[in-house]
This record gives sequence, C-alpha cells and structure tokens, in this order.
Amino acid sequence: MKIFNELYKFRVLPLSIGLRKLLFFISNKFLKKNSLLSNSVRAKAPDWLSSDLKSYIRIPNSNFLSDEDYLIKNISTYFLRHKFMLLSAQWQLLDHNASVLGFEEYLFRTNEAFLSFDQFIEQKISSQNREFSKTVCKLIPITYNFIDWQRDFKSGYRWDESVESRNINFGIEIGADIKVPWELGRMQHLLILTYSAIFSLRESKLYENNKIYLNEIQNQILDFIAFNPTGYGVQWMTAMDIAIRATNWIICYNLLVTSNFHLSREFEDIFKLSLLEHAREIVKNPEWSQGLRGNHYLTAIAGLLIIAAYLPVSDETSEYLIYSLQELLNEIEYQFADDGSNFEASTSYHLLTAEIINFAILTANSLCADKLEGMRSLRTYSYKFNNKIKSFSYQKFKIIRDQIIFDISVLNKIKKINDFSITISVNNPIKGFLHPRFGDNDSGCFIPVIPSSKETVKNHFSHFPSDSFANTITFYDFFSLAQNNNLQEFLKLQTDDSNLSNIETGSSSIKLKAFKDFGLYIYYNKNYQLYIRCGSIGQRGKGGHSHNDQLSIIVFAHGLELIVDAGTFTYTAIPELRNKYRSTNAHNTLGVRSMEQNIWVDNSIDDLFWIRKHRSRARCTKFDEDSFEGIHFGFNKPHKRNIIPNESSIMIKDSCQSNKPKEVYLHFHPDIHLKKYLSDEINCSKDATIAKVRFSNADVRIETYYYSGIYGVRQEAQRLVFSDIKKEFLYEIEIL
Repeated sequence: MKIFNELYKFRVLPLSIGLRKLLFFISNKFLKKNSLLSNSVRAKAPDWLSSDLKSYIRIPNSNFLSDEDYLIKNISTYFLRHKFMLLSAQWQLLDHNASVLGFEEYLFRTNEAFLSFDQFIEQKISSQNREFSKTVCKLIPITYNFIDWQRDFKSGYRWDESVESRNINFGIEIGADIKVPWELGRMQHLLILTYSAIFSLRESKLYENNKIYLNEIQNQILDFIAFNPTGYGVQWMTAMDIAIRATNWIICYNLLVTSNFHLSREFEDIFKLSLLEHAREIVKNPEWSQGLRGNHYLTAIAGLLIIAAYLPVSDETSEYLIYSLQELLNEIEYQFADDGSNFEASTSYHLLTAEIINFAILTANSLCADKLEGMRSLRTYSYKFNNKIKSFSYQKFKIIRDQIIFDISVLNKIKKINDFSITISVNNPIKGFLHPRFGDNDSGCFIPVIPSSKETVKNHFSHFPSDSFANTITFYDFFSLAQNNNLQEFLKLQTDDSNLSNIETGSSSIKLKAFKDFGLYIYYNKNYQLYIRCGSIGQRGKGGHSHNDQLSIIVFAHGLELIVDAGTFTYTAIPELRNKYRSTNAHNTLGVRSMEQNIWVDNSIDDLFWIRKHRSRARCTKFDEDSFEGIHFGFNKPHKRNIIPNESSIMIKDSCQSNKPKEVYLHFHPDIHLKKYLSDEINCSKDATIAKVRFSNADVRIETYYYSGIYGVRQEAQRLVFSDIKKEFLYEIEIL
C-alpha cells in the first residue's frame, strides 16, 4: 500500500515533473551522490580565508528602533540567561538540565548522564571532531552555561549530535517537533543581542556594559560550533536552516564591525571557517529537486550567495556567487507566477520568500569591485552543482564595470512579487503589518531586523517571528542603493494607501484586485478588507502547503483581524492536528458532513505535505465591483459562493445541492467576543461592537475553537457555525 501511495505522488504531478523526480529519487537512492557522503573530515582553513570578511550594511541611523529600546533591552535580558520563547507561549530555559512542560499532552524526560562538558564531548562528539570541539570550548568562559541545541524544549524529546544528520529520523515519536530545535539553531535571536550591544553605546544608562552583549554573541556562536560538528545532529539536516543561520551570523557580525566593535582573532578564525563549512554543506545538499522544489531551495541558494558575498575573494567563493545568483534568478521565475504570487498557495510563504529574494538581490547589487572582478575573471569551474553554470551570455544578469545589471524581466517579476506583498498587507497601528493567512504558516522569517510589537511580548506570545513584510521594507535602509539607482524603482516598497496603485478602483467606494494565479480575490475600502480564496492548490498540483480552504474568506475591520484562518499549529509533531488545521471545517467556508474538499492520506510524514486527490478544482466565475462568484467541486456536488460587497457590509450566499447535512463556519480572532443579540443576529465586539452577523433560516451556534496565529501556539477563540440540511445559506456581515 505504501508503494502505491508513493507512486501516486508521481502521478499527481505533471508527467515531465514526475519523471524527473523519479530519476532524481533513483540516483540519490542507489548511486549515492556526494550529498550522502560521510561527513567524517572537518574542513581545513584555506590560505585565502585569512583575509577579512566583507561588509555591506550598517545600522541606518542613530535613531533606528529608538522607540523599541526597552523592548530590545528586556528581550536581551532573557537571551543573556538563555531563556527563549521560540514557537512557544512562554520563556523557557534551554540549558542541558532545564525542565520542560510538555507539548499538548506529550512529555519526554531526557537526562544526559555526564559530569562535565569534556566528558560530554567524549560521549557525544564524533572522534574526528573531538579535539576541535575542545579547542573551541577553551575560548568560552567557564561561567558560561551551554545551550542544548538538540532538544525540542517544548516536548522534551532530544535528538543525538553523535548521529550523522542524514541519518536523523523525525516524526516517529508523537509530540516531538523537530522544528523547535531547528528554530533555535537558526540563531535569529542574536540580532536582538547585537542591537543591544550597539544601542548600549547611545543609551549607556539603559543597557548593560556593551561587552556583555558582545561576549554573549561570541560565546553562543562558539557554543554552537563546538557542539554541532558539521554534518552531525539536527542542526545540519536542512540547507534552509543552514542558510538562515549563516545569514544571521553574518548580519550580526557586519553590524558589530561597522559599529566599531572588535571581536577576538581566535573567534574570527573559527567563525570564518564555520561559514565556509556552511557554504559547502549547502552545495552538497541544497534541497534541490528535479522538476519540483520550493522555498527550501530558494533559501539555500540565497544563503549561499550571502555567505559567498561576505567571505574573502577566492575562486571558490567566486564560483559560489555565479552559481547562486544564476539559480536565484531562475527560481524567481520558477517559483513565482505571472501575478507575482508564490506558487506554494500560502500567503505566509509568499512573504517569507519575498523577504529572502529582496535581501539576496540587495546583497548582489552591493557586491564590491574585487568580488565582481573575481566573478568576471573566473575561467574554470571546479565544483559539481545540481545544475551546470551557464556562460555569462546566457545569464539573467551582466557585470558591467563595477556593477551587476539584472535583466529587466527579473526586475519586473520582483516588482510584481513586492506588489503582491503590499496588496495583501494591512498596517495595524498596534500590531504592525498583518496579512491574511491562507495556507500554511510556520512563523518563519529570514532576518528579523524588526522585533514584533510590545503587545506581543506583553501578552506572552513569541517575540519571533518578526514580520517578513516589515523586515523587507527595512532592508532598504540597511543598504545603500547608490550603486544602482534604477534598482530602487523596481524594489523599493511603498506602503501607504496612496501607493497601492495596483488595486483597481471602480465607480463605487470599493476597490478590488485579483491574483488569479494564486487564487486570491480582494475587496477593499475604508471600512474593511475582504480576501477570498478560490484557485490553485499550489506546487504544480502537490498542494504541500495549501489547505482545504477553497471559497474561504478572511475579513479585517478597520485594520483589526475579525474573521481569520484558524492557522497551522504543527506539522510533523502531531499528524492528527496537522490535518485538522488544514481541513475544510477549519476555514471560513461551507462543509459537508464527513467530506473534505481534497483528499490526503497519512501513511508517512511526507504525506502531511501532499494533497493525494485534488477534487475541488475551484474557479472564479465572476469578479467585479458588484459581486464575486466562485465554485468548487470537492463534495461531488458543486459548492457555489456568491458575495456582494457593500460600503459597510458583506452579503454571502452559499449553495450546494448535496443531500448531506451542511455547515458554514466563520472563525473569529481571539480578541473578538461573540454574543447572540437577537434570534437572527450576532454581535462581534472588541471593547465595543465592531461588527454584526445576521442570518436567516439556519441553526446557529457559537463554539470554542483553538486559533493558532503562531506556529506551535494556540489559544481559545470563538466561531460561528450555521448548520442545516437545506441547500442554501444566506447571511450578512455588517462592519460598524
């Protein structure tokens, strides 16, 4: 049965993609390509690595984040004590002896039996890496408490740093989430400590001595290097996480150096060698797949570009730059549709990948003259990549004098990508930028240059992730665009309403915009933003990050989240909940009893990222200033939804000819309280009533559900459920 299920996955995809994936699978399984070779030999530092790292960014100005001084200082205090709140609702100590509270009802107790870290190295670090680990540990003060990098600090489950990364298993123990140590291993929290070090120079009364922050940054990086030998344990399993970690290390280093901080020579030598090992690991296993790949590969090649941009000039780094820039520009074309949307059918993954692209392009645009000369003068290529490096005449970029010139097609596509980001984002004065979450949301970001709001920390929700859209906007302040003024026309994001030039305005007060490739239709006015999902399941039919959310809606009222997607919550830790959160009745659409819009199976972890049978085939049949009409075929009988947007109300009619009992769901944000006011009216309030829902001829109940706005965290909220066996539902949402 498992074999047939795997073969079905190839059949779901277009024939050319399925065949290429099958050949790639066979070659990796039986030919043992270099990505599966043993990581038994630690790299030696080449002579060229003795030169200094490059520098491309700096803190934009002396007042940067000055309003967030107390927030940053307070968060840094936790980090100094090795307390983190990653994918979690509370601060947790992450040393080797810390207790854990469990994830849902799952709790693993792991006690490492060792008396000292020398003994730990003997027990856990592979023999060929022990001496190096001991050497690195000698640079760390004896008072420092080492972090446990292998542990899911929510459930308590621990993986093993003595096992090669390619042999690590996950998704076997229910409740253990490998994303938790991966999130820690991205080390994005170091940017907050970097800010504290830099801001301590301007606000000495508020912050501790800047050396405390500087030393902690160095110690945590050395801690990671000592206890995570390249190719071993959970932290070297995915090129995406390797790329994110290296990028965040580099950004912190760059900001510290340009702020006149001096790091020890011993640290710098180890740091540069580790960055080179990060690059080589990405090259060995970039998470590339023949015919079908996604955000992991995009992140990997962007990370490779950034590492190569910062490491000293050499034939190796020049080759990495040419290859990664070639692949990045190819993936921009491959992974983004003509309307600018990401092909994975997830708004959150769109914003993440847009963030990655913008930073990588800005880095490439800023390459210094000797880097460009190294690329231009390279005559032979020594490394075996997944794709052959093309000659410059076939590339989508050119090197002219001391500048990279991108093809106009690339810049136009990036502009569309950024236009999509702008159009779906809502600027909330308290919470910052918000967006409708269609599809998966794993709370990921690339470089958290902007910490989340004070309200987020006050309410004990994760201070990460920082919002990808806010980060993307801020990147431009870190770089100088003087090298290529033409770039600003295509990349610079403008976020006030007057700059939403890609939203068409009809004769009424309603504005509208369609992203047909994504399957997203938007109505917008001064009172509300209405987002309607109707279209592709993404990933060329794989549907790995899409949900059963066809014809679902999301509504913002005066910038506040009103009707929301229930979220994602978890991937592999608890498969039952993974499927629950991507099910039809977790979305604001119509459901038919015991049926799903699209079918999945759960025979393996991989199945959690596939749609086995795409039945919905949703399409929009009408979209103008007067109404939206859409249809899908997931219930054997079609479900049709008609929506009429008015200045301060939204009329919705659902119809489905199935004889089975049906329900319509509306999930509300946790800040919204529901109360039945009249027999046919529900008040929706936050401090005061902000909306009303009116309905007719249906049984209506208010239920509790668990909203997951952040991966790994969920909280009680309320939803409305209209239920009946009839074939039509009619209701109105009035915005007050």
